[in-house]
Amino acid sequence: MRSFLLLLGALTLAASAGAAETPKPARTCRVLFLSPPDNAPKTLFLSDGTATQEVELPSMNFSNVYALPPGNLTLRLLTSLPAKDQPLPANAPAAALAEGVRDCYLLLASDPANPVAPVRIQLIDANPDKFSKGQMLWFNLSPFPIGGQIGRQTLNLKANSRAIAEPPASGFEDYNVKIGYVPAEGKPAEMICSTVWHHDPAARGVIFVYMSPNSRAPRIKGFADSRPVELTAQP
Repeated sequence: MRSFLLLLGALTLAASAGAAETPKPARTCRVLFLSPPDNAPKTLFLSDGTATQEVELPSMNFSNVYALPPGNLTLRLLTSLPAKDQPLPANAPAAALAEGVRDCYLLLASDPANPVAPVRIQLIDANPDKFSKGQMLWFNLSPFPIGGQIGRQTLNLKANSRAIAEPPASGFEDYNVKIGYVPAEGKPAEMICSTVWHHDPAARGVIFVYMSPNSRAPRIKGFADSRPVELTAQP
């Protein structure tokens, strides 16, 4: 009986010590292919210089959350697993990831001229201390100034610029959205959209204003980055 009590006490102390250790948050990324052509790949291989993992390239939502190792990295995309002990192709689509960036988005654009993988990468710093839940990250990828009202916030963005907007509402509620663009200097603004969106204070919103092929007016696509379970670093 005494031996059982000693063993139980040792297990309790070990469990308490483990519970006291807070796991460090993992370094993460999510992938988005904003406007892929019909023949675009659905998956590619993401190499961080130490390991390679297959990643999805969705266009209607963010990909799964992928973990990355620490340090200064160069991320590269490949169409197949690299050969063992062979250097990665020098002209593979690449993006530099600074050590201080703990979370990021990999925004892909079509680049059929690249012989390794037909994409370009734009890495977007999404550190939670700069971009928090409830906020909206707006990208104006169009050549026109845009502006309008998003709930209780006013938006004004120059061409080819980005900005973080504070939460457009307080809780889980609908809010009005009216966004227009200026087609040319001295011309009156024209409407892009007048609609109602729903606010999720537990998610981060990423909004793109972009030009689609054969369209003279910008379009808007919005994506929610919601993570019900926080990803933690692997031991």
